[in-house]
Amino acid sequence: MKTNRETWEVKLSDRQSRFLRVLVPTLAVSVFTAFLSMFLADVFLTRALADRRIGDYQAAERELFWATRLNPFEPLYHREYAALLADLSIKSLAVKEDPEMIKQSQTLARNAGREAGRAIELNPRNSLTLKALLKTYYSLSLYYPAFEEITKSLGQTLLVLSPTEAHVRYSTALVFAGYGKGDQAIKLVDEALRLKPDYPEALSLKETLTKK
Repeated sequence: MKTNRETWEVKLSDRQSRFLRVLVPTLAVSVFTAFLSMFLADVFLTRALADRRIGDYQAAERELFWATRLNPFEPLYHREYAALLADLSIKSLAVKEDPEMIKQSQTLARNAGREAGRAIELNPRNSLTLKALLKTYYSLSLYYPAFEEITKSLGQTLLVLSPTEAHVRYSTALVFAGYGKGDQAIKLVDEALRLKPDYPEALSLKETLTKK
């Protein structure tokens, strides 16, 4: 005859067994779903980049939207989505004095800023991400001055993160030159040339800036 303790142990064992029978398949499904989402996100990114190259921006926008939703923790997707949205925002302004297109451009610019911000939030010290976003923010700031401060701030962050990269100094110099900050731009170009004396783009930019 079983004691109370033995009976309790049997009941506990049964409960554990039932729990495991539920838990293991659930975990398996969760892991499979996570891997499937990451795989599909990569597929959408690949398609989006290909569609963007051939000028099918609507398809690229749709695919990058799904990439960022399927794997919201990958900064690359948000970075590429931000760049595309910024391009679309600027293209929308090609139809001048059209209120609907202007409104569409403003919405796209806000969404680009949101995606760029998300990419930075996920990977705030990754120089590759920040370099790409510097270009995105700068292009937006030429049409929407509200992006100018974050563009300059991002450039300063890159200078700190990449102290030996001539290209970072050159890119940031272009930003300051575009904002009419010639003295700061020349200083950065000189730094770029100290790091890479035979940098043709930097030499050309310095020549242009010193002629003004």
